[in-house]
Amino acid sequence: MQNTIDFSGIWIPNITPFAKDNVYKVDHKKLGKLLDYLIDEQKADGLVPFGTTGESNTLTKKEDQEGIEFTIEHVQGRVPIMAGTGTNDTRATVEMTEFAEKVGADGALVVAPYYNRPDQRGMYAHFASVAKCTSLPIFIYNIPARTGRNVEPETIIKLAQDFPNIYGVKDVACDMEQTKKLIKAKTEIDHPFYVLSGEDCMVYKNMEAGGDGAISASANIVGAQMQAMWQAYKNGENEKGFAIHKKLEKMFTLLFKEPNPAPIKACFDLMGFDFGGELRLPLLKTTDDLKRNLSLALRELL
Repeated sequence: MQNTIDFSGIWIPNITPFAKDNVYKVDHKKLGKLLDYLIDEQKADGLVPFGTTGESNTLTKKEDQEGIEFTIEHVQGRVPIMAGTGTNDTRATVEMTEFAEKVGADGALVVAPYYNRPDQRGMYAHFASVAKCTSLPIFIYNIPARTGRNVEPETIIKLAQDFPNIYGVKDVACDMEQTKKLIKAKTEIDHPFYVLSGEDCMVYKNMEAGGDGAISASANIVGAQMQAMWQAYKNGENEKGFAIHKKLEKMFTLLFKEPNPAPIKACFDLMGFDFGGELRLPLLKTTDDLKRNLSLALRELL
């Protein structure tokens, strides 16, 4: 069945709230409150649960699966769900992607294999194996700073040309020339292909170059403003969009001053929500200095 979902816009990779008295227990009640907040208040075009921002690497497979299923059931189609299913193990990624399709996800975000650091042949084989196992739209998550290896634009383009369900990329290569190659290649791919920025300070540049929006960790906190920036871009109001971008730059910098998602959880704490809280080791809460700066930035923006 042909996909009819528009994957453009501002997608929010949500954090994972843990129980107040046990960081090794996911609090689904708080998660539900968070999901409602991101849809209703932060104006998410879609949600991306259990990716990097959701601390997926310290969650068990069972927790990931239960969380993805809970998210889909709780959201009830209000916005589409792109489940984080990627690992550095192709077989495990295939199994998680098959599970996401089974429980009703609308797409899958698949990170490039980290630590293994395969060459481009290995990258192609990995994503091809995932694409073959499912009819879900697949988004390649390219973040060389975390994975240790870039998925070259030629590899991404060939994958999209060869597999009709490879629908786009979360682009965190931080290389505008590479981004522009991917955007230009959209005309060479005979199905929809979306170039979504994953580097928040570069979201507006992505839009200006003809990109399709963002999967933005910062949008947990400033999603409504990023949605306004996206709408300004779509309406051709470039000055308005750029002004919003400039206003958000400080927050973008602060939210990545220490390891993600610690600053995001700190912001939720500062805003009085109960779905921030603790992180799982090896991540720690933000330093007092950053928390003070985040508090000041929130007062300026909200």
